Amino acid sequence: MNKDFIKIRASCLFSGINDEELTGMLRCLNAKIVNFSKGEYILRPGDTVESIGLIVSGSIFIIQEDFWGNRNILSSIEQGQCLCPWRYLECQCCYTITGNGTVFECKTDIDHLPLCLRPSQPDYKKPAL
Repeated sequence: MNKDFIKIRASCLFSGINDEELTGMLRCLNAKIVNFSKGEYILRPGDTVESIGLIVSGSIFIIQEDFWGNRNILSSIEQGQCLCPWRYLECQCCYTITGNGTVFECKTDIDHLPLCLRPSQPDYKKPAL
């Protein structure tokens, strides 16, 4: 069992799920770990949000930038916590982030596990608002 699987299993998102079920869930969710470097943006205005994510290692700043370049740290997301962008942005799942100046920037090098929220079935239709 690799170290990332142990970290994923230990997160509250997968609490109470056995190894076999978790392996099946990760396969079904098309889960693959993505690496980002310190200072790199994960999300910024104009990006489309199609997944939630689990921070397997590292941490992220949620920063609001204004027109003049001033930056305010709104929050941070640490190892083992979920990245749910629509909690902080003017967007909804599977929609484009609007221009409110909020960005998600890596505070450290991170390993991010995006979990696709769109079913892979061809008959899937986006819910009406």
